[in-house]
Amino acid sequence: MDHCKLFLLVSFTIINIAIGSVPELSPNTFLFCLKPELNPLEISLNRGRLSVGLPELDDYFQSNDVVKIEPWIKSATDMDRDSDIYLNRIYRVYLNDEKRSQLNQIKNAIVSIEDVLSSEFENIRKPHYVPNDSQYGNQCSPDALGAEEAWDFWFDEGLVPEGQHVLLASVDQAV
Repeated sequence: MDHCKLFLLVSFTIINIAIGSVPELSPNTFLFCLKPELNPLEISLNRGRLSVGLPELDDYFQSNDVVKIEPWIKSATDMDRDSDIYLNRIYRVYLNDEKRSQLNQIKNAIVSIEDVLSSEFENIRKPHYVPNDSQYGNQCSPDALGAEEAWDFWFDEGLVPEGQHVLLASVDQAV
């Protein structure tokens, strides 16, 4: 359990430093990690009832008014792991609005389930820097390029890096 907590803590710290954001806890979601010997969950919704195929987890989700569960990183595979922590076994849990006040208790209770390795609050990051490009709204797919994250990499008190140590790349598919 300590490995998963350490991994998540290190991951969140690195992301925070990399994109220069201020952490804020999600008010209605948390993350949990399955034990490594389990297969990734097969999530389904049948007649409004959430199911993952593990009876103890299914009962937990039903009794705590969980409205949605999804992989934390949708593209993660069994190759994406650190020791016994598999990224494709980390899930985001969404609680019903009425259960927001009980988020901490619900997050803590899931670790009593045998199949669960650990659980953590989910941090939400917001960039410090807002682009001042007057043509930003006219640009094609800045989100797909990660443009806002790139703009947040100016670490030297707002000074723009320059010189031969700066590498620029343009990806153009003539779209």
